[in-house]
Amino acid sequence: MSLRGSLLLILIASLLGLFAWLWFVSAPAPAPLIPEPPISEEPISGGPGEQPSEPEYYSPTDEDTRGEPDLSFDPLLARGGQRAPLAPIPDGLVQVSGIVVDSFDKQPLPEFRIDFEVLGQDEALPVMRVTTDAQGKFKLPTSIPAARVLATFIDTDERKRHPAPWTLEPHMLTRPLELSIASGPTFRIMALPESVAGQGDLEVRLRVGSTRTRENHVSEWLPLREGNPPWVRFGPVPISCDKPERVEVRTRDGLWEATQVPPCARGIAPSPIGITLESRAKVEGRVLDSAGEPVEGMELVLTGLRASGLSFSRETKSDSDGRYRFGHLPGCQATIQTRSLRFEPWERSLPIVVGNSYPLDITVGMRRIAGPIRVRVESESGTYEPHFTLKLTPDRPDDGTLRPGSERSGVGQWKNVDGRKVAFVEFPDLPVDVYRLSIEKQDWFQWDPPMQKLQPPVEETRIRILDSIPHADLAVRAIDRSSGQIIVRGTLTLEFAGGKQAARQYGDNITEPLLRALPIERRLFWRLDVPGYAPAIGDERAFNIEEQWKGRSTRVAEIELTQGFGEVYRFQSEQSRRRKPAAGVIVWHDGRQVGVSNEKGECHVSVPFTPRLVQYSTEALGYPEPVPLVGTRKDRFYEVTVPVKAKSKPKAGR
Repeated sequence: MSLRGSLLLILIASLLGLFAWLWFVSAPAPAPLIPEPPISEEPISGGPGEQPSEPEYYSPTDEDTRGEPDLSFDPLLARGGQRAPLAPIPDGLVQVSGIVVDSFDKQPLPEFRIDFEVLGQDEALPVMRVTTDAQGKFKLPTSIPAARVLATFIDTDERKRHPAPWTLEPHMLTRPLELSIASGPTFRIMALPESVAGQGDLEVRLRVGSTRTRENHVSEWLPLREGNPPWVRFGPVPISCDKPERVEVRTRDGLWEATQVPPCARGIAPSPIGITLESRAKVEGRVLDSAGEPVEGMELVLTGLRASGLSFSRETKSDSDGRYRFGHLPGCQATIQTRSLRFEPWERSLPIVVGNSYPLDITVGMRRIAGPIRVRVESESGTYEPHFTLKLTPDRPDDGTLRPGSERSGVGQWKNVDGRKVAFVEFPDLPVDVYRLSIEKQDWFQWDPPMQKLQPPVEETRIRILDSIPHADLAVRAIDRSSGQIIVRGTLTLEFAGGKQAARQYGDNITEPLLRALPIERRLFWRLDVPGYAPAIGDERAFNIEEQWKGRSTRVAEIELTQGFGEVYRFQSEQSRRRKPAAGVIVWHDGRQVGVSNEKGECHVSVPFTPRLVQYSTEALGYPEPVPLVGTRKDRFYEVTVPVKAKSKPKAGR
């Protein structure tokens, strides 16, 4: 072959190779397989354990665990995956199984009880209760018809406070379920000494506060569950409570207790909590009358004085058998008193030494009965029937000391008498004494008289409600500024001018009237908070739309809300003890100026996104450069106290 032919063949082969390479790189590559993220965490022996990683769990959304889930949500499809077609259900039966996880951190919830009830069947099927294992898994013991199923969350027999039952559709039951619900924190407790902790009679309580509000949360006492080490799971904690304060551990016999700061307010604590129990004392016994019969409901007060000079008090009541107990007492000098209207006062002092039990039976004598006090309550209009409670307490002597005794209370029951609403309250069998009758109510009208001093027997004393002044109910209509849609859930905070009443909060369904029968001329200030929106503030002038709601006069405030983040800051300076308002304070979000406080020290900020860094600056108080903003949410405002920075004096000779 000639040289020209060889070169031609080499050129053709090179071109063919080039075309093949171009076709290969331009062809679409197969989509990579993206495995579902694993959800396993550190296991807890005998308690919360390791999660499975099956990719075929069907999980309702956990955005809102207070009600039923959005059953149209499928997490696998949301991540771009594909579901295999569902297999036909043989004989119309399904085997229901799945896992229960905490909606906060997706960790499994072991020993969690759920009731499953089949709906819409001709024959009633028994409710099936299952309990999750150490990995949070569950499985119904038998197959059930492919129908709608109601799942009720129990957790434990002692705590049935979890979300409303979920309705599960038939197509959801053909693959394992992931039931994601709100739960409180889980702690493993290692208590010493082992001789006490090993008796299995420990119970635990949790206290959680808030870094932004005055809200706090105290759980009920829960038994410590068996495990290695033992563990406890609390109920859901309010969203605003994010500051773990203390976990309290005690023995049921009343002789040991301890306190420790917990590591978290939600989720499963990563490591056990070591705690050392301290020895305590207890006083217990029975309360009997002069005939030897048990006295139920006797109020007992223990006042203790420690060696350090600090005092404390405890209160309890006797049960149906007359038994009482003051447990977990520190070493002190104690005084125990009884308080009762029907029995003579009793008092005893005794020294308390830790590690000891003090049996103490109490015998009380009956006081001489004078008769009843009967009360009649009605309004000027004859149509007003509010909820109220009357309190009857022994009157104070002239020397100002308290009479020994407790109070009685009676709730008004409204009836129709000659076409008018009238309530009657009776306090029977009262001993000889002078009593103070007061009113606990939630309305805004004047009650005449607000207080009376009475001596039984009193056949009838009257209280009149002065409701013949112009009044109306209050309601808000929150509207999304961009879409014009009505917003259903939120929290309305009201403060009232010219009074000592604390601010009130109403919600979370704000579509109905939130405040009943408020006098028209009453001045007030309000703040509306809705998740995902900047808050709005105003006064009584916003309630300027008059409507009728179920036959009642209602004043409505239409409030437009903007999506995003917002806050209402109130700055105060420490120039004086009264903390004067600080005007001219600049608020910075992530290095951007977003607002300036007015002459009242108030600054209303509304921005599209939640800032990562919030700062303030004010040259008048010595902060020309931005510094971190730290404060506390109080009623309508996020209050910030600005320390006054002293100006440096010039050095001598300059």
